[in-house]
Amino acid sequence: MASWWFLLPKIPNSTNQNRLVVKLFSNHATDRFKPFANKIDRAFTLSNQLDSPHSSSIEPIDFLCVFAEETLDLADQLKQSTFNENGVIYIEVNRFNKGNRFKTPKHIFRLLHQYDFKEVGLYLVLPNFNRPKMYIPLFHPESLKWYFDQMFWKDTHLKVWFTRIIQALPSSFSSLINWIMPYFVITAIKDTTKNTNRFDLATQCEVDGSNSWPLILNNGIDEGNRTIAFIFPATESQPIELIKISSTVEMNHTTANEIKNRHDIQNQLGPLTNDIPTIINRFQYYGLEGYRETVAEGHLLSIVLSHAQLTKKQKFSLLQNVSNWLVQFKKQTTIKTIVWSDEIIQSLLIDKFDQFRQVFGPNKNVEALFERCLQEAQNLIGLTIPLYRIHFDFAPWNIYYDNGKLTVIDWEFDREHDDLLSGMPLYDLLYFITYWNHFTFQLYSNEQEHLGFKRLFLSQDRVDGLDQVDKIIKSHMDAIGIDTRFLPICLTYVWLEQSIYQHKRIEHLQTVRTSKPNLENRMVKYVHLLSDNLQDLWPTAPPKPLNDE
Repeated sequence: MASWWFLLPKIPNSTNQNRLVVKLFSNHATDRFKPFANKIDRAFTLSNQLDSPHSSSIEPIDFLCVFAEETLDLADQLKQSTFNENGVIYIEVNRFNKGNRFKTPKHIFRLLHQYDFKEVGLYLVLPNFNRPKMYIPLFHPESLKWYFDQMFWKDTHLKVWFTRIIQALPSSFSSLINWIMPYFVITAIKDTTKNTNRFDLATQCEVDGSNSWPLILNNGIDEGNRTIAFIFPATESQPIELIKISSTVEMNHTTANEIKNRHDIQNQLGPLTNDIPTIINRFQYYGLEGYRETVAEGHLLSIVLSHAQLTKKQKFSLLQNVSNWLVQFKKQTTIKTIVWSDEIIQSLLIDKFDQFRQVFGPNKNVEALFERCLQEAQNLIGLTIPLYRIHFDFAPWNIYYDNGKLTVIDWEFDREHDDLLSGMPLYDLLYFITYWNHFTFQLYSNEQEHLGFKRLFLSQDRVDGLDQVDKIIKSHMDAIGIDTRFLPICLTYVWLEQSIYQHKRIEHLQTVRTSKPNLENRMVKYVHLLSDNLQDLWPTAPPKPLNDE
């Protein structure tokens, strides 16, 4: 039976230092997750009782953590600890740490082999332990090749170079490992029946279905909201499915939201059903909410758009394809059509203005933006607008592209349910166009992004073909039946909502503590750009004051 290790960087009800390695016994049935629960429960108990995870006061043990920042010799730790059969050891190594006495993975492998550990697994950690995002198994060349294929899309020289390195495994692996892996994780389990004193690195690198680690882990960019694992059978070159699981109990609501809302959406969809990954089953593991889903084919649109061989004409064509997809999605998921009224203005605009003031404080230019929005909104009373479900993160990094076919992933929403049933109808399109612009014109710094945003939405000089963007937006609005005068209001709404949401997210994840939240919230800058350029957001003269005759 194939088995995989699941690394969860944050453990519920434990200290920040403790890490966990969980063994998932199969990818077929929820019941297969349960046998390991008691062992993990015991590991939690031991870890929480000890001041140090390396204490030898409790023996035998099921779980031992060894951290990169510590200078204690691994051999001493192994001598002091008595493992139960199949006890787990988890080792983090930071080669930049001058006090680190772990020289190379090969050195650690030999020690583990000497002390009768089996199924040794090696993971590259990106970018580092302060903010880990990816855990890539280096003993499974097929998954490694798939990862680099995802990163480079076409047959670039860099992709070919990496492929040759991978094909040379394991012969060149020992020499290369010293410089390609400053941060890595090694895991193993105790085998009391094995007693040999030799370690063969080449043999350990072979993929034989039993001692391989066919798993790529992605913890996201939000400091551990959820963990995502791409599952590779030992004989496959593509992942067969992926597992998503909340990193902490506090984040269970996000996973549960995605399951519920994805189910609702797929019940509404017709021809686009296959353009959204299918949830295979739902499970709970040690209080953590998780589910299995199908894997999207192709490459992320963010990788495709960044490719040097893609012409601007092709990038504009991709933008048109995405707009067309959104039109079809909206038609299949229409919630209702409403009449623009004072009540709608209150709920969609004025309430957002108040929330923004409360979070980020008063600002003269922003107040002028709010006033102009209200003036323009009043002139549109009586018109109808449709409401659709909103993705809220409809961006190139959440869309896969495969020979013209689009697959949209990551429908977690992470909003209140009522928010999904309201919102401005251009939300997803304008959000996508903003980041399409970043990737298309390779805007890599904050300053470049802001200048690109101004040129995209706040400039009358339509260079580099940006007049095509205007045509795509107008065509989209015509297709869904919304007056073009709603465009500046929708644009303002998108970045107000994003600014407020990102502030709440930062607070919830407790990743930023500051008295000036706008400094850590990139979305606020877009609101300020809109407020500082009212004459370009609304090129025509402002309407008369509301109290004028």
